[in-house]
Amino acid sequence: MNKKIMVLHIEITGGIGGIEIFLLNLYKNIDREQIQFDFVTSSNFVPLKENFHSLGGDVYKIASPVHILQYWRNLRNLIETNQYEIVHIHKNSAANLLPFIICKLLGVKVIVSHAHNTSSTKGTFFNVLHKINRQILTQIQTNAFACSKAAAQWLYGKGYTAKNNVSIFKNGVEVKNFVFNEFVRNEMRASLNLQDLFVIGHVGRFTKQKNHIFLIDIFAEIIKYKANAVLLLCGLGELEKQVKEKVFQLGLDKRVFFLGERKDVNKIMQAMDVFVFPSLHEGLPFVGIEAQAAGLPIFMADTISSEVKISNLVTFLSLKDTVEIWAKKIIETSACIKRTNMATIIGEQGYDIERTAKYLEDFYIKNSFTGKNNA
Repeated sequence: MNKKIMVLHIEITGGIGGIEIFLLNLYKNIDREQIQFDFVTSSNFVPLKENFHSLGGDVYKIASPVHILQYWRNLRNLIETNQYEIVHIHKNSAANLLPFIICKLLGVKVIVSHAHNTSSTKGTFFNVLHKINRQILTQIQTNAFACSKAAAQWLYGKGYTAKNNVSIFKNGVEVKNFVFNEFVRNEMRASLNLQDLFVIGHVGRFTKQKNHIFLIDIFAEIIKYKANAVLLLCGLGELEKQVKEKVFQLGLDKRVFFLGERKDVNKIMQAMDVFVFPSLHEGLPFVGIEAQAAGLPIFMADTISSEVKISNLVTFLSLKDTVEIWAKKIIETSACIKRTNMATIIGEQGYDIERTAKYLEDFYIKNSFTGKNNA
């Protein structure tokens, strides 16, 4: 029997975000007899830690990159101890190249860079550093992945991406868990006391990028036309208090529900009538694919990569448009859409997690000394 291929993923956060859910679903569907995932985090609490453990993966807590020397020692010791052949690094920008440099100096055979966003949320200094570091990144990495073409151009540059050096790696979802189910819908709406209500939904961390304040303004306009409208917000984040204050100021606290981080987003989406996502920027939002899998009419900012539109359920609107335009479009368009089973369409577009897992499984085996193709 071949030794397992050891893959280290850098890094997961203390939340349940797109990367965390994607990696969990990927690990569930990959051949774990051949491949083991381990994970790095700088967070003291990882909500999905036990889920990763149950699949055979370890979650290692190391210092924050802010503490450069300690981070360097921790990551170096971890890689040397477990002798990872493949390190898969998930990035939103090239501002921090420490994990790449460490892997390079340690002689890691396969260093994968994986782009997940189209901008940085950390300010001008980090954006400048990102642009300076891009060329260094493309020289250190052995393989470049991205969730979309727009994300690839952001992390690696348009010139590098144009040379076809980047693999667009589709963020597959567990389609079967999101397929519209009338029974689950009724059950969830009853448990949340949402019967006979027009339910608007959003899933995302409370950060500047997700643009919750504008979302609240849109909702305030919607209730002028639909008195039975409510808004469900799933997620946590540093701006949650600010958003709650905005809700209170507008007198919407009885209509906006803060559900926190949920592990049952697939069921929550069944209870929704529409999904609204006015982000300032996104690579290819994982929840956008999930919402389509759930058959929801979706209204997104046109700042989001158009590659997320894999069905006619998605409507793009400009952030320059008034909240009145958003509200009227949401009400008018959602009334014309009937929830249906989207499994076939999602699968045909390549966003079924089973296909995604097989693609990455083949990549790991092909590029590993210990894989069956190299035995």
